[in-house]
Amino acid sequence: MRRGDDNEVPPYESNTPLEQKIREIADEIKDPCSLATDLPLGLDEMGLIEGVEIDEDGNVAVAVRLTSPTCVMVGYFRDELRKRVLGLPGVRDLEVSFDRGLDWDPEMMSSRVRQLRAERLRVRMGLA
Repeated sequence: MRRGDDNEVPPYESNTPLEQKIREIADEIKDPCSLATDLPLGLDEMGLIEGVEIDEDGNVAVAVRLTSPTCVMVGYFRDELRKRVLGLPGVRDLEVSFDRGLDWDPEMMSSRVRQLRAERLRVRMGLA
């Protein structure tokens, strides 16, 4: 389900407190492309965290969407997630997987982020 849909699941709603914490941590990791546009956005609010799975033994799998098939930040995202998530209580191991960068579109961003982007564009165009 896309975040922009009327039936969207609110950001950070999760099945467990640990999943919620992992999504919050993912939002602390700013997408370098968003930093370049002076609007730092976290991975989850950008719609880049496709899913978080946690088994009963504390093994965590995070599926990450890429914004482009040519994204060179895969290593950075993996390293940052591992560095931050592996230190959480209850996490034994972490697997980070990536898609091919063909499915993401801006409508997957949280509604708050889409609104911020629209406001910024209006200001830059002198419409605000």
